[in-house]
Amino acid sequence: MPYQVGIGTFDFIGGISHSYHHWQATLGYQHVLDNGNKNEFTRKLWANNKDAQTYFESNGLIRGNDASFKLEYNFKKNKVNIAPGVLAIYRLNKDQILDTNNVHQDIKGSDGITLNITGDATYEIGKKSTLRFQLGFPVIVREVRADGLTRSLVLNLGYYFNLN
Repeated sequence: MPYQVGIGTFDFIGGISHSYHHWQATLGYQHVLDNGNKNEFTRKLWANNKDAQTYFESNGLIRGNDASFKLEYNFKKNKVNIAPGVLAIYRLNKDQILDTNNVHQDIKGSDGITLNITGDATYEIGKKSTLRFQLGFPVIVREVRADGLTRSLVLNLGYYFNLN
C-alpha cells in the first residue's frame, strides 16, 4: 500500500451543501474513528531501493481528521452540465507514526491545506440515465502526506441509472 497507506481506517464523514442560483457550496468533515491500518513501511527497510526512498514514512500511521470546503459554478445547457470548482481540504491535526522506540510521534508538516481544482461534466442520456465525468488535481499540497494521498490527477467516468 505505498501509494495510499491510509486505507484501513474506519471514518465518520458528514457534510452540508447549499445551492444558490448556479453556485454550490459544500462543507465537509472526516473524523477517523478507528485507525485499523497495519502499515509498517519505513524507508530504512528498503535502503537499496531508489523508488522506496521517495515514499513518506508510515509505520503505524494514525491519520489526522479533515475539514473540507468545495465551491463550484454550474453551467447548464440542455442535457449538459459543466461545473468547474475548487476543493480545499484542511488536515486539522498532524498525522502520527511509530518511531524507532515504538512510540507515536507527530509528523511535522502533515497538517494544513491541500487545494484542488475540480471539474464535473454530466450528460443526461435519458430521463433515467446520466453519464458523468469528473477530474481533480492539486495546486497546493501539504508538505508531508504519509497517508499516501499524493495523486497529481484524478479522473472518474461513471454511468448513473435512476431506478425511480
